[in-house]
Amino acid sequence: MEMNFQRLMVKKSDKELEDYLINIMAFSREIVEAAITELKNRGRVFTKDELATLETKIQERENTIGKNTITVRDSLEKNIVEDESALALYSRKTIDWTTLIFGVVVGSILMVLNLKSTDKKKGILTVLLFGIFYFLLENYILSIIPDITSSFLNLGRLCLNGLGAFIMHTLIWNKFIGKDFKYRKKSIWLPILLGIIIDGLIFLLWFKSQN
Repeated sequence: MEMNFQRLMVKKSDKELEDYLINIMAFSREIVEAAITELKNRGRVFTKDELATLETKIQERENTIGKNTITVRDSLEKNIVEDESALALYSRKTIDWTTLIFGVVVGSILMVLNLKSTDKKKGILTVLLFGIFYFLLENYILSIIPDITSSFLNLGRLCLNGLGAFIMHTLIWNKFIGKDFKYRKKSIWLPILLGIIIDGLIFLLWFKSQN
């Protein structure tokens, strides 16, 4: 799914839009052209000379660094970009690791936050139901396995968490966000804190149920 830069530009101030034109070498053609269109919609008049100068600078940028503005971190995060107009999301890798370590509940919450950011609200209920159902199923499976350790880091739980992360990564992300959706990466600190808090609460409930 291609980024809708024009929709994002509507939320920018006049100064922010002008900054795209001043620092034109830092942004892709799509971003600059979207900024120009939005300024025109707000009554900004560009002369033919101004538009020609902007087009020359855009072409200079494309000739210098190419049209691709994507910064590839690794194969899991190949759609992460540096453009500040792109939406900020929790990356696939962040969701993968937090789901593996802390469980599907945490991964589902992060995915829901991503869906809210991308206005894909139709998928929120599906993701929440998946997270709850998978959590209950996972705990049922672990409860019927004989002689399993009560630790949250046992191999069985990690394997089930890994399967949940795989489903989140390949099915849910691709269906509701889009395989080729370009985005900026959010910090990992909230997911870590969220995982510690939720796992702590789950552990307390489990501990009380054993006494």
